[in-house]
Amino acid sequence: MSSSTPLTNIPLPPHITSEPYSGTRLISTTKTPYATILSRFHSLVPTISLASLLNIPDRATFESTVSSQIGPHGFALFFKIDHTNWIQFYPDDSSTKGPNHGRALTRFIFGNPLIAITMIRQDVEAGLYAPIEMLLMETEDGGAKCVAQLPSGLIAAHEGGRGNEGLVKAVAELDRKLLGLIEALME
Repeated sequence: MSSSTPLTNIPLPPHITSEPYSGTRLISTTKTPYATILSRFHSLVPTISLASLLNIPDRATFESTVSSQIGPHGFALFFKIDHTNWIQFYPDDSSTKGPNHGRALTRFIFGNPLIAITMIRQDVEAGLYAPIEMLLMETEDGGAKCVAQLPSGLIAAHEGGRGNEGLVKAVAELDRKLLGLIEALME
């Protein structure tokens, strides 16, 4: 591992090292209204009941419980963070409203434990980026913009992931599923 300094040039303590790598940001915009895209997301990525995953007695029950709560693209929603209401309190110089100028802004944390395990088996550090995330924002014209990180750039680009064929294969499948979801959302 390298000991180079992070982008912010904050000195690292001697017991912490850093490993720079680059990722790929996925950006998709549409004139389709934000509310339509938000509704589409919720129909394609149902909310998983985390309580249903507690106290499961065995693997078969766990897998069937997860499978019953997954949407058509292989994902379930774990958390949703709606930034819309609070950012309005922090205006920038060009508006009396916040940095998103009163438009909707929502972050989703979603995934599938049955997909995650295919990567975590190969490299336990893949758990840092499982589940995955997406930001959905309303554009000035009332449309929507979706921003996400391509999972392979996060999960398999670090020193321990490069060259791990099993990890690369597993994360490529996750990349395909995420791209399919974004296409279905934003068409």
